[in-house]
Amino acid sequence: MTNTAKVISVKGQRAEITVERSSMCDGCSKKGCSGSCGAGSLMGASKNMTAEAYNAAEAKVGDIVTVETSDGKVLSYALLVFILPIAVCAALYAAVYYFIHDERISLASSGAGFIFTFAIIGIIERIHKKKKPDIVITGIISSDRENQTKESEK
Repeated sequence: MTNTAKVISVKGQRAEITVERSSMCDGCSKKGCSGSCGAGSLMGASKNMTAEAYNAAEAKVGDIVTVETSDGKVLSYALLVFILPIAVCAALYAAVYYFIHDERISLASSGAGFIFTFAIIGIIERIHKKKKPDIVITGIISSDRENQTKESEK
């Protein structure tokens, strides 16, 4: 997965970047609406996302850069965040109901499992932050000096 981002801070080999989330709107028939439709406002189409990236291109603050992430990583994170909690809920509900035959206890167990799953995801995220970021800055599209020159010409 390749995208364009802007570097907002640099700390050693890590950079904080901001990426405009536009993939939801790319296939829309209303080109150029800037995510102002009902789905866009509900899903946050016009919002920017901030992330940490490995700064392989040695970009500086203000640079517009190309960033890449492996498709497998994106899919595994989506699976972890969206599918796993629902699967845990369903499994706990079924298991508790099978053994206890009480719907209230099954629902409570399912809810506790849902919350527990997100606690585990939070722990995984903290451990993962210590490792090299999955997002890699692979190239510099334009440097901060070029951007300032273009803005002053306007």
